Amino acid sequence: MRGWLLPLGLLALSTGACSRRERPPQHQTSTSGLWYTHTSLDPQDTSVLGLSIRDLDSTWARGMVLSPSVLPARAAEDSVTRPSQNFGYGFAGDFNKDGRPDSAVVGVYRSRTGSKGRFVLLVTRSARGWEKAFSAGMTGPTDVTFLARGAGDTLVWNDCVECDAPAVRIYWSGTRYVAKWKDQ
Repeated sequence: MRGWLLPLGLLALSTGACSRRERPPQHQTSTSGLWYTHTSLDPQDTSVLGLSIRDLDSTWARGMVLSPSVLPARAAEDSVTRPSQNFGYGFAGDFNKDGRPDSAVVGVYRSRTGSKGRFVLLVTRSARGWEKAFSAGMTGPTDVTFLARGAGDTLVWNDCVECDAPAVRIYWSGTRYVAKWKDQ
């Protein structure tokens, strides 16, 4: 009886290995945060970079700039979420080439009516301090969102590191900042 068990076992193993299907790549089609980190950050600040949250959007009540220190511990464990030269939660530069320092950050907000979402903010330095140059918000989950450096001084705002979620390209048009979905 033992003599035929070994060949039968080898046959079963080889058949299983040959019939195993390769899993198709999985792509996230919605904008719900990093593909592996789902969290709900709770914005509590009434100002961002010294600017009143209501100056960013009159409907917002609270906000919070993202950084590794405010993310869940499991996000900090993966190198994908660690800021680098071309990826992060904020960048300094002169994005509109006017000779004054600019800063771009991402964060989360809560509106006065309770809705939540993510935002991107660009500020420029003046004699009075930081001034809002551009902001945009997206209603939805208050989880991880980030910036990446694109070609030239283009910024790419997204909320998924390794998926096909839509991204917003932000650039200086010569007269103002423009935000366009990457596919546009």
